[in-house]
Amino acid sequence: MAKPIPLLGWILIVFTVMLITSLFISLFSRLKEKGQRSNWANTVKKAGDTLRDPFAEENKKIHELSKRVQRLKAKTYPNEHSQNGNHEAGVKNEHQSHR
Repeated sequence: MAKPIPLLGWILIVFTVMLITSLFISLFSRLKEKGQRSNWANTVKKAGDTLRDPFAEENKKIHELSKRVQRLKAKTYPNEHSQNGNHEAGVKNEHQSHR
């Protein structure tokens, strides 16, 4: 006659059955969600876009931040020009003009 299966064997069998069952359940739930426009073609298109311009999303965010900073500067300092540097640039220092 055959030897009975030890306790560890039964535990491994139950674990394997549960693993396979959970995989099937997750696959079927993904199949139901497929109608939400998350199909393979869109995924490939997104991957292609990322390969063409890897930092597109970051550049978009930086551009938006730049716009917001410019608007904030315009609201905070409405009389100043949007030039970089000191607003007194070009004005000679009093000590230099006496030389």
